[in-house]
Amino acid sequence: MCIICIKERGIEFPSVEIVKTMCENNPHGFSIVWHDGKQVHRFRTMEIKDFISTYKKISDGDCEKTSLFIHARIKTHGTTKLSNCHGWRDSGLIFAHNGILSIANREDMTDSETFFRDIFIPAYKVGGWKLGERTIEAIIGTSKF
Repeated sequence: MCIICIKERGIEFPSVEIVKTMCENNPHGFSIVWHDGKQVHRFRTMEIKDFISTYKKISDGDCEKTSLFIHARIKTHGTTKLSNCHGWRDSGLIFAHNGILSIANREDMTDSETFFRDIFIPAYKVGGWKLGERTIEAIIGTSKF
């Protein structure tokens, strides 16, 4: 199962060692999405060294202003490639998921990206967050979504 780490504003950054351990245990792609108090940034890579280097730069920033999530992937659906790293963008949202969904993945996408692009985003565009949230609840059942 993938690993997601969330750091809220005002909370200390996870140590580099913790992030490195996450990546070593889930080595099939890495992403970090962060808000620096001004805007949202996203970095995805297949290389642990590049990811840790980027994380170090981010974690040298102001923990009071920075919120972030880190995603370290372990392959279940879809091949091991950059486009299958979580942190997908659409309609002003960025999405990541931890777990396996009981849906068929489209083409070489992950089950998570298939859900995000083919099910969640169309519902969100029609009914905003309220319908998006109902869509999530309908899909997850007992999954660790």
